[in-house]
Amino acid sequence: MQRKIAEVWETDEYEKFKFVGGNREVRDARVKKIGKSFDDNGRVLNPIFVDENYGIIDGQGRYEAARKRGMTIQYIKDASFDLKACVVLNKYNTNWSLSDYVGSYAEQGSADYRYLKILMDKYLKLSKSAVYNAVHPDRFNFDTNAVKNGQFKCSTEKYNEAVKKLDYESLFLETATTIGGQIGAFLMAIGFLFDHPTVDKDKLIKRVRNHNFRPIGNINDAMKQLEDAYNKRERNPIFFEADFKYFLSKRVTTNKDLVERRKQWARNKDKSSYYN
Repeated sequence: MQRKIAEVWETDEYEKFKFVGGNREVRDARVKKIGKSFDDNGRVLNPIFVDENYGIIDGQGRYEAARKRGMTIQYIKDASFDLKACVVLNKYNTNWSLSDYVGSYAEQGSADYRYLKILMDKYLKLSKSAVYNAVHPDRFNFDTNAVKNGQFKCSTEKYNEAVKKLDYESLFLETATTIGGQIGAFLMAIGFLFDHPTVDKDKLIKRVRNHNFRPIGNINDAMKQLEDAYNKRERNPIFFEADFKYFLSKRVTTNKDLVERRKQWARNKDKSSYYN
């Protein structure tokens, strides 16, 4: 069985098409790359998809590359096409970056994604994982699918807390770069310690700046080296690495649970109890 499900039209009336708010930004580098493929093949290889008002749902880059070369535009028009369909279409397409999804949902009016976009734009030098974790400190795995599916949540309270945390992490960026290795792991460890109930944040800054670090291997290595730096000459040390392992193993929703672990350690006077 076969049947026709769509018609491909062709035109050189560029003015009839328009960009749709909420679609991803059209970057010059991408347009140039697409244009080169047109030059190599001598034609536009794929039609663009437009809604009933000729709003471009998919194919903004192809449209721009073809228009700049005076090439005809091939397109498929369907009233059922909308921006939501575009997001779904590109969910597993590497052409859409995480920033594209965030920008699209923010443009569509999502307050949660507007907060995320502001954070990502403001803290460009920090990783997206660090930004995500600042909003959701209970999660150390960046749930990219939740972001792509429009399920990311960020209240005003979480946004304000994230700003404080990311501002603090930014204070360590220069030091992390100097240390080398897994810079992201080092900063994620700093973020964990920012939430730690018994860590003196000002002391941590001073101790880190005066410590001789090795290049960071992973987040556990970062925790151990930060532990060594913080506890130097301390009579009541805090075991960052063990606390972090406990945090992950128990999947606690707040680092306040670590207060009880500190009390337990004080009673037992046994570092190994942290690993039980």
